[in-house]
Amino acid sequence: WWSFPFHDTTSQKAYKLTLSVLKKKPRTKNFPLWTVPGTFKSINADKFAEWQKKAPWYKQAELMAVLTDLVKDGNVNWLGRVGAVESLAKLGAKKAELEKLRKSFGEPKGDDVHVANALDKAIATAP
Repeated sequence: WWSFPFHDTTSQKAYKLTLSVLKKKPRTKNFPLWTVPGTFKSINADKFAEWQKKAPWYKQAELMAVLTDLVKDGNVNWLGRVGAVESLAKLGAKKAELEKLRKSFGEPKGDDVHVANALDKAIATAP
């Protein structure tokens, strides 16, 4: 349904399925697949607005809420969590939102270091 880089196809059914998969708990290092949360950092700015007109069911705030939950979930593979941060940044997460998320990590340990670093990078460029 995302169909980057062309954004020429839509599927409400696939959108809802994607969200349900990303929301499903318990999550593990293998579920959801680590490549999925980073998918949404790829947007063709020239075509996305027109695509959104064809996909009125797409709710960016809903997608961003699911991605935020993935970032916080320590059970998710750190690569997927970093991808979620990158997607949030590309989708327009505000600096204050990212800073709040970053504070929830405190002094990161283990794989959380990678996620915290991605948040720091996103914060540095956020509006």
